[in-house]
Amino acid sequence: MPADRGGPKSTRDEFDMVKGRFDRAGWWCTRIVWLISAVSLLCAIGVWFSWQQDEVVLRQWTEVIIKDLHADSARIRAINDWVHRNKGFAKNDRYFIMPVLGPTPIQVMEQGGDCSDKSRLVTAMLKSISINAGLVMISPCLDCGFIHTVVEAEYESGRMVVIQPGISTIQPETASPK
Repeated sequence: MPADRGGPKSTRDEFDMVKGRFDRAGWWCTRIVWLISAVSLLCAIGVWFSWQQDEVVLRQWTEVIIKDLHADSARIRAINDWVHRNKGFAKNDRYFIMPVLGPTPIQVMEQGGDCSDKSRLVTAMLKSISINAGLVMISPCLDCGFIHTVVEAEYESGRMVVIQPGISTIQPETASPK
């Protein structure tokens, strides 16, 4: 009779031993997935709160800039002029989460930026006062990269205007007060 070496005594015992290993591995995997999910949720909540705080600061600055201005065209001109004069025109190297996302509007307010950075700031400021605005990226040909960014805004019953914060112009010029 062979000596008992402490191993499984039957195929069933062997199956139970392997199943136990998988159960323990599954338990750990489940815990790790829950931990990653919880951390991701907390990060998302933190980003949302940061965004809310930025929105409040942006709105407050915008209100100061447009104080006593009632026409959308005058507000657009005032915001564009302020952004154009604010800080410098060098590309802002700060970014939100990943470099490809570029700087936030608050970061552009604090340090300035190039045409795309300043266009994002103008767009955010206009949206904070309920003026519909968006970015327009310009390229010289279909296969070329983008070389310039401007803002397109809708104001006063659907009229459209193109805003270039980098050079402080608004097109059509008749849309803005002199």
